[in-house]
Amino acid sequence: MLATDKQESRNPKREKSNSVGLNTWLQSLRSLLASSVLMFVCCLIFVQGQDTFRHSMVTVHLDHEFAGVVHERHYIPQIKVHEVMELKGVVIDSQGHVACYVGNHWPQLSLAGTDLQVQVEDSAGNRHPAVLVGVDERIAVVVLKSDQMKGRELQLGSQSAGTGLQFVSLSDGDWELSRPTVVKTNKGRAPFEEIQIAGVGTDDSLMEGGFALNTKQQLVGIVTRAHSHLFSRTIRVWEVVPAQVVHDSVNRILREGKNIRAGWLGIMFGSGSSRLAVEKVIPNSPAERAGLRPFDVILGVDEQPLERHTELAQAIRWKGAGGQLTLSVLRQGQAHELSALLAEWPHRDPSSISYRLEVPPVWNSEGKPEEQVRIYRAVLPPHLNLGLRVDPLTPQLAKYFGCPKNNGLLINSVQPDSLAHQAGFQAGDVLTQVNDQEVSSHADIEDSLRTTENGIIVIRFVRDGQIRSRKVVLQ
Repeated sequence: MLATDKQESRNPKREKSNSVGLNTWLQSLRSLLASSVLMFVCCLIFVQGQDTFRHSMVTVHLDHEFAGVVHERHYIPQIKVHEVMELKGVVIDSQGHVACYVGNHWPQLSLAGTDLQVQVEDSAGNRHPAVLVGVDERIAVVVLKSDQMKGRELQLGSQSAGTGLQFVSLSDGDWELSRPTVVKTNKGRAPFEEIQIAGVGTDDSLMEGGFALNTKQQLVGIVTRAHSHLFSRTIRVWEVVPAQVVHDSVNRILREGKNIRAGWLGIMFGSGSSRLAVEKVIPNSPAERAGLRPFDVILGVDEQPLERHTELAQAIRWKGAGGQLTLSVLRQGQAHELSALLAEWPHRDPSSISYRLEVPPVWNSEGKPEEQVRIYRAVLPPHLNLGLRVDPLTPQLAKYFGCPKNNGLLINSVQPDSLAHQAGFQAGDVLTQVNDQEVSSHADIEDSLRTTENGIIVIRFVRDGQIRSRKVVLQ
């Protein structure tokens, strides 16, 4: 009886202990379930966020077939070249319009004929037909339309205090996000912003034409250029066209039904002074009609002071053809205010496209010749055009002309009243370097022009077997 009573007296404690253990286990289970549900919801939100921007990103395929290429100064009409460009694009509105940064390809797209075929490839790898709607020459952005992209637009967002940016690039066929560790934004003259970033990577080719998003994965801007910071090995500098500028550009092209032309003033600067002193006024140009004269010093534009030639060039380009520009000018110690009605750049010759042809050293007898030839084509934007027509040289021809590094560009013509003509270049000269960079294609010249800081470039060339140099001040 005593043992039984003792055992029965211990049962309530055991039951209480079992109850406490069961409750603890149930609470743990509830916590685990709650955590799992929360994690699932977070993952779902993250995946949906990922799908949001991926749903709006496309790869643009531009197919263009043309016959005849320039090689070793000879025209070869029997070779047909099928050129394919792959670019990055983003759906900008609910009607299926796509904005795409095309860099130095915009002139050939602006002058493109019916032989241009356009397709857009969505994130799932499906290709859809598209049409070219228009080109904004000021920012090198084209507008395409694909009915299959309707309703896939990426929402526009704003960047606050230069933080929270994400950058989208296309790598190995998939869209990837990279988050910078340091972001500093300097608002430049419209429409560009300069964003300095550390910790993103050094592959500029992946970022150019890519997109900047905010933390809500809304479109902030399109990356137009990437390069190293002048005083840092780790910081990259990205030039970004804000999303609102792109959106306004698309709406204008759709509203007016035509391309947006870059502006042209028609002046040349001297290389002997850091001031914006006019050296020459092009006849029948907007500058001449506005009353600009040689030796005038341009102090500002549209009530904004100017310090560099590039600032004026950007203001002229962005104002566009048909835009009114107010210039603050110093003439013989007196201030004047002039108004100029900008025009289109006068040189719009499709034949000025520069070709670089790579022919295999050994031809495959079983393959078609046109499939064994690689063609590279480049066109300088009008605001960077020196007025030179050049042909690429093979190493053998470069050696024949006496080029130091066995490469160069042969000048076959110089446009009258151009920057090159003003600097004294002649047909038959061979360009070898621009700002200490060897050149073997028109694209090499463009790279040097884009990266110049003060608007002054030094060109080395060969004439009559002697190496010479000239300074050219960009407009």
